[in-house]
Amino acid sequence: ARTAAAPKRREINRSNVAQLRVAWTYPVTGTTTFNPIVIDEVLYTRGSGNSLVALNAATGEEIWRHANQGAIGARGLNYWESADRSDRRLIYLNAGLLTAVDARTGGTIASFGDNGRVDLRVALWRDAPNPLQTSNPGRVFDDLFIISLPAQGAGYQSTPADVHAYDVRTGAIRWIFHSIPHP
Repeated sequence: ARTAAAPKRREINRSNVAQLRVAWTYPVTGTTTFNPIVIDEVLYTRGSGNSLVALNAATGEEIWRHANQGAIGARGLNYWESADRSDRRLIYLNAGLLTAVDARTGGTIASFGDNGRVDLRVALWRDAPNPLQTSNPGRVFDDLFIISLPAQGAGYQSTPADVHAYDVRTGAIRWIFHSIPHP
């Protein structure tokens, strides 16, 4: 017996939602928590082994894969593009490092920070022994990547939970808001 075609996206309602069918799946090993994003019909998400992958959102076909060393922030990543769309970037945290890759190719953007990565500890006013990993994906606003850093540790020597803004093109720190005011 043939079933009716699944309803189109604009036609989904209470009477036909049971007719929806899986269009595609993408296998990922291990337990993965991640908030993907879709830009121009490309889905960017976490794959197996902490890799970042770009998938055709309509078919699930893998477009590219970017290997990472260490954890990726579980709550997702950010997208930025230049006004003429010639420069398109994904910006996210990987092992406590702000990371930028080309959204079209998955290649590291070497001109960002130190070969595509910025250690979030560079702008702290005191040393932090460990990388500052957080599930907070930060936000892109204009040409800035803004993130509230995690307070790590207990007591007066803990890492301050400051808010940092980085230039999305260079990775340079642009401003800091100290959650505990300085003199």
